Amino acid sequence: MGRDMFDMTIDVNGNIDTSGYELPLPLTQEQRENAFQNTCIADNTYFGGCFGKILNDNWQMNY
Repeated sequence: MGRDMFDMTIDVNGNIDTSGYELPLPLTQEQRENAFQNTCIADNTYFGGCFGKILNDNWQMNY
């Protein structure tokens, strides 16, 4: 059995995006992909950027 945890931000307009970045929302697909590569699957303990990958992949967990 696996467990998944995602961090996300909901802005004042109701937009949902990955969180933890000092960038204006909504992020671009490239910004989300960079966050995924640099934090979610990187060799560290931070899980930021994982939700952005799901958002880019049309709500599918393809990683």
